[in-house]
Amino acid sequence: MITNQSPQDNYRIVKKLGAAKKRKFSEVYLLEDKMDSSQLYTLKYAVSELGIQQLKNESNYNFKENCLPQVVEFKEDETSAYLILKYKSGIVLNEYFKQLKAKDRFSECLEFLKLVEPIFAILKEKRIAHLDIKPGNFLVNEETKKIHLIDFGMASPFSTENKRKMVFPLGYAAPELLLNRLHLVDQRTDYFSLAVSIYQLFEGKLPLLDPNPSITTNLQLTHPLTDCSTLDKKANLALQKMAAKHTFKTAPNRLSSDELDYCLKQGIDNRYEDLNEFINDFKLGKQKKSWLFF
Repeated sequence: MITNQSPQDNYRIVKKLGAAKKRKFSEVYLLEDKMDSSQLYTLKYAVSELGIQQLKNESNYNFKENCLPQVVEFKEDETSAYLILKYKSGIVLNEYFKQLKAKDRFSECLEFLKLVEPIFAILKEKRIAHLDIKPGNFLVNEETKKIHLIDFGMASPFSTENKRKMVFPLGYAAPELLLNRLHLVDQRTDYFSLAVSIYQLFEGKLPLLDPNPSITTNLQLTHPLTDCSTLDKKANLALQKMAAKHTFKTAPNRLSSDELDYCLKQGIDNRYEDLNEFINDFKLGKQKKSWLFF
């Protein structure tokens, strides 16, 4: 529910955005300027402690580039917070891919990678890790074909000593996120999640999932990315390199802090350093003709 703290004087709520069941920590609305209805904004509103924390964190990431969030206003009090951003139109990446013909998905994936490479280059230059990379956080404008990366509520500077507790995106998160080692994150942490996202686009499901979340977490810590059945060996090898991880010989919680960091760093260092390197290897591959439809 919108309270008196909300920005009611200058804006009008048009509609609620997103599925409520998918919004764990905040509500999201489309706003229009009362003086100029062509000016649209996104309002995020939170009342939970974690939701307020994420909005506050997201308000720190304000970019001049249109492909990234542009913050208009942020306010909080003891019980709630809201964040207003310039509105980005489009549909989420996974919904966009579902509309494509099977034979077009590999070429469309290459086009997507070409469009997001400059976005990741900006973040790498600014030393910002998004930490919530997944298809639902990429918006595709179907008319312009432009890509927007949204939702910076979990973002963090590279190599931060921030001790905040992470609510990582189960299924997409790199081991250094699963184990809450924020001081190890850099662009390769996001590349890991991008590899998982690409797998999901082609398979229609996440890899290494189990009905038991604890087993899923263990698989994602220890098991290499499984082969995508719709891609050939070269494409799969590129995905697996981008999602490289250390193979633990003992449970991570039995290791000292330094030993754990050493092991995790080994996995991180085996990933692509630059996204263009991955794209060049991935495009040498191809999709198989025997498609699994979903």
